[in-house]
Amino acid sequence: MLKLKRLMLAPAILALSVVAPLHISAKEATMFDNRGAFQLRGKIADRSCTAQTNLQSASDKPVGLALYWRPKKSLFLLVSHPDVTTDGSMQKIRFRFPDGKSVALKLTLRDKTLQARLGIGSSIPALFHEVKISSSVNVELVGLDDSFRIDLAEKGNVQQGLLDCQKWLNQ
Repeated sequence: MLKLKRLMLAPAILALSVVAPLHISAKEATMFDNRGAFQLRGKIADRSCTAQTNLQSASDKPVGLALYWRPKKSLFLLVSHPDVTTDGSMQKIRFRFPDGKSVALKLTLRDKTLQARLGIGSSIPALFHEVKISSSVNVELVGLDDSFRIDLAEKGNVQQGLLDCQKWLNQ
């Protein structure tokens, strides 16, 4: 009888794994999901959602890019690059869009990761508008003299993933 139940459950489990790629770990209260090139993670303990991906820079170095979101509190852009040092110097990041417009933000250094709080500053609405209407963006790490390109074709998928994470946090 037990073997029959397992055989009956196997197609249902397979169907769920194909239809719903969302993985939830009850032990750590963590949600995992893949949205194209981005991996999403939600954590109950932090009440946070993260979308992250890995890219190659123009100088062929690995770059980690993440959006760290605490719904109704804060949104951060995090960038990791092997040339980042811990000297505490202020860095700049410049987003260059195909239409020629550019937006620059100041980055702070925390634990060898560059970060910018999005949602504060006069350049943020312009950045959000350009991301919304553009298909790609070239990102320049001014202090490191390096850059990388982001294909924005997946922006809707990533945004929906973050909203799904927010719903999961509010359950």
